[in-house]
Amino acid sequence: MVSLYDVAKERGVLTIGIGDGANEIGWGIVNDIIRAQIPYGDLCACGCGGGIGDTTLVDVFIPASVSNWGAYGITACLSALLKRPEILHDAKIESRVLRECADAGGIDGISFLPEPKVDGLPEEAHIAVVTLLREITRSGFVYPEYLTKT
Repeated sequence: MVSLYDVAKERGVLTIGIGDGANEIGWGIVNDIIRAQIPYGDLCACGCGGGIGDTTLVDVFIPASVSNWGAYGITACLSALLKRPEILHDAKIESRVLRECADAGGIDGISFLPEPKVDGLPEEAHIAVVTLLREITRSGFVYPEYLTKT
């Protein structure tokens, strides 16, 4: 099976991995550490003989406490650099996304329940991260000289 990653690499497209648990694409850059330090890093519980650590190498790897937050950080950077505040979603959209996912049966990876959480953290935590990132990027729109000084 050919993956999107394989096609991107073949075409010279920048590949980015965002991860929080050692099993997401991109963690290959530190696979030796994962195999030695992370539970099930070298031998998972499923019996396949492998560990949970991903071995894929990407051009840019962004470890994050919550993968979503790493993606939001990239979005915030793009929003500020392109001077387009609408790129980064707001608290209302974050809340709606979490609730719609739960209502559709999506489960939280920690509680294994269909609730508006990500990685066991409540909706309010994710709204706070989005709100903070929006305020940080907003300061770049209000005081644009900070974005141009080197």
